[in-house]
Parts: sequence; structure tokens; C-alpha cells
Amino acid sequence: MDFNILSDYKTLDDNVLDAIKTLRTNIQFASISHEIKTLVMTSCIPNEGKSTISTFLALAMAEAGKKTLLVECDLRKPTVAKNFNIKPKHGLSSVLGGFCKVNEAITENVMPNLDVIVTGDIPPNPSELLTSEAMKKFLEASVESYDYVFLDTPPVNVVTDSQL
Repeated sequence: MDFNILSDYKTLDDNVLDAIKTLRTNIQFASISHEIKTLVMTSCIPNEGKSTISTFLALAMAEAGKKTLLVECDLRKPTVAKNFNIKPKHGLSSVLGGFCKVNEAITENVMPNLDVIVTGDIPPNPSELLTSEAMKKFLEASVESYDYVFLDTPPVNVVTDSQL
């Protein structure tokens, strides 16, 4: 059975959808005095819904006309490619490892205003890649090109990646 998060988003319970849109609005209001363009989503332990929330929030921002990039930074247990049912040739690990350019790793227009970069190949050194100069440059370039960049990260109590 194929799973596609876009279908799930379109059929969300009204209360859940309202909560996501409220979160979107609160982020936009919080950004009035100090521009917020990058948001890191994490949790304490696995399976608390951080990937689902970051994905639904990215979808809501895109739906509101904001150019949005969802980046899967969980380089150990990725889920975003499966959730969107996409199979790109490259991912974030390839970009950070210098094996491809960013534009080769982006899945564009998953829906209008939403681009996605998935993990790609699981690297042997996730923490080192996420703290690399390449990651810093990637983020700097991303905030220049997008209104919002959502980073879906692993849980903080399991690995150090999110904390870094």
C-alpha cells in the first residue's frame, strides 16, 4: 500500500488542521519583530510526531503562499521520502558530502511553494555532516531562496545530531 502524506493532509480532522494553521500563524506573528526563517523540529524520544508536524507545518506554510523548503535532517532513520512517496537520486547527505549540488537533491514542487530535500543515502557520520561547514553554507543559501526552511531532526535524547 502506498502512503502519501499529501492525501493525509487534505483529509485531516478540522481540529488538527486548525491547530497546524494556528501554529503557522503564531510563527508568522513571532517573525514580525525578528525574522524567523529556519525552524528545527525535534522531540525527546522517537515516534512523538516531529516528522508529521514538520511536514504538516511545511504544507500549511506552502498553502499560505510562502516558499517553503522541508529538509530531512534525520540522517539515521529517515521517513520523509516514504511519507511523500518520492525517490530522488540524491539527498542531503550527498549535498553535505560534496557528491552533488543542492539543486540535484531538491524535489521541487511537491505541491505549489513546497520543495523537499530528503536524507538520501544514510551516511556513516551524521553528526559530522550536520555540523560541517557545508551544512552552514547550505542553510545560509536556503534562507536566501526560501521564506521558511523546516529542519526535521532526530530526537534529542537518542542522538546528539539535533543538539548540534
